[in-house]
Amino acid sequence: MNDLFRALPKKAQKQLKTCPAEGHGVHQWIFRTAGLLHRCSLKPAENEALLGQYASRTDAREIADAVRNSDPNGSARKQYAANPGPRWPARNYDWITDVIRKGPTVAQLKERSAVRLVDSDPPRADEIVDWLFPGDPLLCCGASESVFTTKLKSEWRGQLANLQFIVPNPIVARVGRTQSGKASAHAKQNTGPRQYLVIEFDFEPTDTPVFQVLNELKLTSLDACAALLWELGKALRLDLVVHSGGKSLHGWFDCHEIPEEKLHEFMQIAVQLGADPVTWNRTQFVRMPDGFRKAPPNRQSVCFVCWNLKS
Repeated sequence: MNDLFRALPKKAQKQLKTCPAEGHGVHQWIFRTAGLLHRCSLKPAENEALLGQYASRTDAREIADAVRNSDPNGSARKQYAANPGPRWPARNYDWITDVIRKGPTVAQLKERSAVRLVDSDPPRADEIVDWLFPGDPLLCCGASESVFTTKLKSEWRGQLANLQFIVPNPIVARVGRTQSGKASAHAKQNTGPRQYLVIEFDFEPTDTPVFQVLNELKLTSLDACAALLWELGKALRLDLVVHSGGKSLHGWFDCHEIPEEKLHEFMQIAVQLGADPVTWNRTQFVRMPDGFRKAPPNRQSVCFVCWNLKS
């Protein structure tokens, strides 16, 4: 492994040493670093091995997905016998900074919410999930990205606030098969059509133009996320905004009965505005609304809802 690392260009060596701490953009770092390593002519297995060694969170499935989907030549996708993933456009920093300047900030986004949820109140995860998913569908939820299961919504009642993750689309069977053939409660095979497309913005210090405008305006990265999600809400209805418990926001966009090609166009716009493309995967875990993340034990607060919750 050391020989493999030493053979890399200095830029790649430096990138491998910059993985942020858990909760501070690891998803984005893994995807970007996988793409950089592809350009170093590494084999997919070598790419995965290096990411596994240097990532602050080592989830083999997450790393394999990143290596496959960030591959510009498709060799990794062929190796895993997977369908070619979408190619995403580069970030448009002029557009991003213009949107940030226009706002709203997080505080202004909260003022626009149909109801204000405060952290001093008991968690309302059950009520929020009830609104998002009418009836009693199967939902895949987890305490972590490796500890999860799929149950009926009614079977989850009273437990959701203690969980970190949820798949933002209903599940059609309790167990499906992963691409490797393994039985799993969290697989593309048993995930139903999109009902929500969740967009996450999570900027790193390397996104220099973003932090320049944030420093100039005395704003935070959460303010940037709020402005960008609101901008996207002009194209697709923004139902919910959830604080990750770290330094990013998750926006839930309603996409019931919207064709995939239209949603892909929307996602391309989101990526140009700085969104993490990993959430295009309809099986991707996202933060449980008004749940708690375990390390540290931060509340995944709801910043915005477009509907009135019950009193």
